[in-house]
Amino acid sequence: MEYARNGDKKLDFLQQKLKLDQQIFQADHEDKRKQREIETEHRRLELELRERAIKVQESGQRHEFFLALVKEGKSPADIEILLALYDRGVAPSG
Repeated sequence: MEYARNGDKKLDFLQQKLKLDQQIFQADHEDKRKQREIETEHRRLELELRERAIKVQESGQRHEFFLALVKEGKSPADIEILLALYDRGVAPSG
């Protein structure tokens, strides 16, 4: 009879330990999931910031190109064509 009670106590202890281990695992899993979400959002924001910086830089370069064309005395039609080529990444010559 004592053997059965000890077995029941051991079983209860192991069930409680299993339940605690599961709770710890779930909490750890949730923490890791949240950390991945934070890291993903951080990478997304960094990429967005880099893209904005590139657009600002490119718009400044485009404006400088426009001013250079005006200083050269290009016609509005020529400027429009050359800016369209610039926007497509074609390096206009002359």
